[in-house]
Amino acid sequence: MRTGLLLVIAGSTAVGCGQSDSGAKRREDGAAAALADKRAAPPPADAAGAAGDAGLTVEQLPGFRATAEAADAVPEVRERLADVKAVAPGCAEDPDAAQVLAFPGDPEILVSLAHGAVAFSGGKPVATTAEPLTDCVGSQTELVGAWLGQLVPDPDPELVVLETTGGRNMAATTLHVLKRRDDRFVAVFAHVVAEYEGDEERRSPIEVRADGTIVAASGGNRAAYVWDPEAFRFAP
Repeated sequence: MRTGLLLVIAGSTAVGCGQSDSGAKRREDGAAAALADKRAAPPPADAAGAAGDAGLTVEQLPGFRATAEAADAVPEVRERLADVKAVAPGCAEDPDAAQVLAFPGDPEILVSLAHGAVAFSGGKPVATTAEPLTDCVGSQTELVGAWLGQLVPDPDPELVVLETTGGRNMAATTLHVLKRRDDRFVAVFAHVVAEYEGDEERRSPIEVRADGTIVAASGGNRAAYVWDPEAFRFAP
């Protein structure tokens, strides 16, 4: 697992097997230690992971200030997804991809690789995701984290999701940005922030400027993406 390595839109996957055991072992040991430290830490003031005045910072997305970080959903909350159609059925069948993260409140938002994002109000789904984040191919599939915060200059927050997909030989971590539009969560931006091949890790930095522009690097080039309300996405 590569928990907490990097930050999450339209999914990107890499499939493979037979990665160098030493490289995979080092990454998995580091991820396990980080996860253990996180779980051993005292819980936040509320279950949603309340942010202080300065907001929650996300290491892999400089310039972004989250207002809440999702926590692992308890079993009774997870069960709410039972009647919601999975947009990535293969993820629902994969025990490594079965994690569900939750933002308590009304609406309550649940995030999983199988269902994407689902908002509940009064115990009933009021917004769902139309497209899958990933297809959950490979042994390294993992829902790394999810955060709520403001990227677009309007009253509604955006949902940032980070997931890793792939095998021990090749994998990728992708940052997804989802935004609610009526009864749908729409994928409005996606960027592969890290690729893994054997012992090598290649990062593609991404940041948010003060005006809300997302600047992403890929292959030695940098591109700026600005919010286009008519297209309802971040566009170059």
